[in-house]
Amino acid sequence: MNKYSPIIITLCIGILVGGGLSLFMSNIFINNDMTSNESSEKSNEPLYWVAPMDANFRRDKAGLSPMGMALVPVYASEPDNSAVDNGAGVVSISPNIVNNLGVKTAPVTYGSLVQQIRTTGVVAFNEDNRAAIHARVDGWIEKLHVKAVGDTVKKGQPLYELYSPELVNAQEELILAVEQRNKRLIEAATRKLAILLVPEAVISHIKKTGKLRNQITINAPISGVITSIAVKEGSFIKPATNLLTLSALDTVWVNVDVMESQAALVDLATTAVIDISAYPEKKWQGQVDTIYPLLNEKTRTLQLKIPVNNQDNLLTPNMYSNVTLTTKPALETLLIPNEAVIRTGRNNRVVIALGDGKFKSVEVKIGHNNASITQVLSGLEVGDNVVTSAQFLLDSESNITSDLKRYSHHEQPVIMTMNKVWVKATVNRIMNAHEMINVSHEAITAWDWPSMTMDFYVDESVPIDTFKIGQTFNIEIIKDSDGDYVITAVKVLSDTDSMMKRNMGNNP
Repeated sequence: MNKYSPIIITLCIGILVGGGLSLFMSNIFINNDMTSNESSEKSNEPLYWVAPMDANFRRDKAGLSPMGMALVPVYASEPDNSAVDNGAGVVSISPNIVNNLGVKTAPVTYGSLVQQIRTTGVVAFNEDNRAAIHARVDGWIEKLHVKAVGDTVKKGQPLYELYSPELVNAQEELILAVEQRNKRLIEAATRKLAILLVPEAVISHIKKTGKLRNQITINAPISGVITSIAVKEGSFIKPATNLLTLSALDTVWVNVDVMESQAALVDLATTAVIDISAYPEKKWQGQVDTIYPLLNEKTRTLQLKIPVNNQDNLLTPNMYSNVTLTTKPALETLLIPNEAVIRTGRNNRVVIALGDGKFKSVEVKIGHNNASITQVLSGLEVGDNVVTSAQFLLDSESNITSDLKRYSHHEQPVIMTMNKVWVKATVNRIMNAHEMINVSHEAITAWDWPSMTMDFYVDESVPIDTFKIGQTFNIEIIKDSDGDYVITAVKVLSDTDSMMKRNMGNNP
């Protein structure tokens, strides 16, 4: 045998073995890759689907929530290109989508809040400048110079002529004192006639001529309008008789109501601008003069009094006016634009722009606001950027993301058989300020609830004045994403409803 044959044979065997091993390893890698791909595809399959507005509503396949919204898939782990950041509630959006949504932001600033309260007022007489006209003696009205309510008079203008035996006797006493040239008696008689409201000119005439007057003319003590007349010509009067009421119009009061929540904003330094629809080109200035200490029980408002100069007599009592009150600047505080605040009735939220297309919804406590900015008491810091447009979409997505993050930690939500029910309930108490009512309801079998008395929030779509204490209704209750039970629909229980209620249980 050739001495090279064993070498050749060994090389051939090596080639065959190497090729087979290579083919075997190749098959293993291919199988492993296929297995890996299959595993990856399985890992990217949703674990379950949840309702966007109720994280307790879960299904094992895609579909619609009870509110008609598409269910959101939940994965065992989020892909690298997920819109959800590692932080709960943080939403990441690509720049082109941010532009398409028209997202705008504004910084949280620190400054003073100057507030304006726009309200209405009613023009009234100046009660400090009204005169009730009484005679100080018994007598008869011989002539009445003013005829009707609304007549305008000037100070010193004649109002009525009075005949009184007592006034005649007082004049005779003065004439006798003058004839006797008794200075002391003259002074006493003069003082008596003045006290009885005899005009000074009449007293001087009596002293000079020595002749008395049977009828004494009484003049207006102030300028104004006649607001009441209680006598006619020929009437017999006594000192207790209120003959006329005379009200000045050179200054008037504007009585203004402000809401109970605004009471802390006004003080005696608060200025006011008043405009009347009858004179749109003219405005009146004033300042709060009195803050009445009693709150109106029915309207829950506080009344203010604002004196206003009315020399041109354009303002007439009982006119309605628009009033703008400007308060003193408050202490410096955090401020954000009004449009950044998402008000839900039970809490207030804003969406913060974190940068790099990331956004997060946070709850804030807000204070007062004016026409453009809102005071922030907690929840934000200076330098934060808040979203002022398209924030409702971002807020909804952020809340959904927060719920999904909770599930990623293997928390198992409580599953209710139904997320809303109808039940018969009787109203016990209405809490307008909190948008809540207290009711006694029948048993809710779908939720395994017994009959009981409890408080419920009332959705803003249901007017709170729909409910009357002691009245029985069918109410729809849902559990919202915050875990609160909210009344979202109501109808008055009629005889027909009662029959349906008995036949259909908790689903009228």
